[in-house]
Amino acid sequence: MHVSQVRLEWELAARGTDGRKFPWGNMPASCALTNMMGCGNVSSPVGTHGDVGPFGAIDMGGNVVEWTMDWYDPAFYATSPAASPTGPAAGAEHVGRGGGFLSE
Repeated sequence: MHVSQVRLEWELAARGTDGRKFPWGNMPASCALTNMMGCGNVSSPVGTHGDVGPFGAIDMGGNVVEWTMDWYDPAFYATSPAASPTGPAAGAEHVGRGGGFLSE
């Protein structure tokens, strides 16, 4: 499986196909929905919050950062295609998705 396909599958599981910003919809994050900075200083047991995506995946918007196989490049999206970008071919760090309990 190509690396960009892994990232696209993560995005699909987290956001679905209806254009939502977050797994739970378009409402801003709150401590009732996800474990982000200001909601505690440690990770929570899986499923503690209301962070449930359209396909039933949980905790994809917070709690712990989910490490992906995609390479990180801070300038990539400035020049990438608008639809289904494949990501950089190489890099020094991988992309984290979702957000963790210390993420803002």
